[in-house]
Parts: sequence; C-alpha cells; structure tokens
Amino acid sequence: MECVSFQRSFGVIELNVDVIADQNLDWSCTSCIFKSYLAVNVLSFSVQVLIMLFMSIAVTSLLAILGQGSILPRGRVFGGGTIVSPTSGSDAVAGQSIPFQYLDENGADACWSGYTTITVYLLAEPPSADDVSSSGTFTNFLYSFGNYTIPNFGLPPLPDFPPPPSTLTVPDLGPSVSDGELYFSVIEHLSECPPEGHTEIGLSFTPVEYSASS
Repeated sequence: MECVSFQRSFGVIELNVDVIADQNLDWSCTSCIFKSYLAVNVLSFSVQVLIMLFMSIAVTSLLAILGQGSILPRGRVFGGGTIVSPTSGSDAVAGQSIPFQYLDENGADACWSGYTTITVYLLAEPPSADDVSSSGTFTNFLYSFGNYTIPNFGLPPLPDFPPPPSTLTVPDLGPSVSDGELYFSVIEHLSECPPEGHTEIGLSFTPVEYSASS
C-alpha cells in the first residue's frame, strides 16, 4: 500500500496503533505519516501563538485608547518617541499652521500595541517626569492641541479616534504670554503587557520660537 493511502486513512491526525504494529507495514510509509502528523501539530501550535499575540495587541491597544492613563495605574515616565517636526527652533506664529510629525515609541519600552495614543501640548518650561500627573497628562500646559491615535502595523485609522494631522494651528495665547521660546511637547501612552497592568508614559519635547503675530 502506498504511503499516500495511509495518510488519507489516518487523516494525518490520528495514528492507528494496531496498523503500525503490523509487521507487513512499510516503515518508509510510517515515517511519512509521522512527518505529516508532526507538521500538522507544528502548524496548529503556530496558529495558536499568532492568535494569542493578536489578542494581546488588541487588549493593550484598547486599554491605551480608552484609558489614556486613567484606567490603569501610571508606571514610569521615560523619553518617548521622536518629534520629527516641528524641528528645534522652528517659528510658531499665532494663527498660522506648523508642520507636525511624530514617530511613536511603540514596542521599544513597553508592549506592542495596534494603536498608540498621544496628546500634544505647548508648555512654558521644558517638561520633566515630575510634571506628568498620575493620569498621564500635564496640568501646567499653556495649550493642548488634543488627543490623537497612531495606527501601527498598517492598521486603518479608527473612526472615532483621529490620527495626528500633518499640521497644527498655533494658538494665540493672549497678552500674558510673551514672544519667545516655548516647548512643543508630546505625551505618549503605552500599555505594559499583561499581567503588569501599567500605563507607561513617553515624554518628548522640542523648543519652538513663539510669536503672537508675524
């Protein structure tokens, strides 16, 4: 009997011990059956690992988006991603747009997430970890540009969670804020992999030259 017919009769999942014990069994066929059996089990294990990884990414992404540091206890504050633009020393004129691009730190210092939430601010002083509240926000900011959600791994943007725009409009901060150096700052919310249950905070900033008018 050919090896292929053995594979079909056993379904390459279950081996019939009585048949294997048959002295007339072609052992080259037995080897073929065992190899097929092993291949199916390896494939099954790989699928299970991928499903677990996907579920981990989905859970941590959901907690980061919905919580933004309020559902989970805040963990450490560390240097976050990269503010590509505006660059250091860029002009920030009230009422005019300024380019914005941010590369998130996703996966480098915390769990991989399908989506990363960030909040963008203007501050009067260079920020430190001590300036970040227990909920993962600044309380002493001059202006907040709002919250944005960065899709990772080629995922599509979420309908109710807009991605970062390519430009931001510089606000008029009023007469109480003099022209000069301000700090364009980004807080990135990262979720630690279960079961730690922390929200890590990435902090990045760059100085810009603010002026109330051109």
